[in-house]
Amino acid sequence: MHKVIAQWLYDMIMKDGEAYQRDVVEEIEQRFGEDYVYENENGNLAIDKKITAEFRKLNNKGLIEWDRSGFFWFKA
Repeated sequence: MHKVIAQWLYDMIMKDGEAYQRDVVEEIEQRFGEDYVYENENGNLAIDKKITAEFRKLNNKGLIEWDRSGFFWFKA
């Protein structure tokens, strides 16, 4: 399922051009269940690390970048 969710995220960003982390986390929880998100050290919901690892594999050509200050991905 981690690969499925990573592919969903990748496809969504490629289609929409960007995706904000907070929105993605909420949508993953709603669509796929709470098993795929966790509470990080700051008390915020985050995407399961296995999903982000699979996402990085999909993005091996660097077509999607991460904006650290804005907490969102965008199509490069």
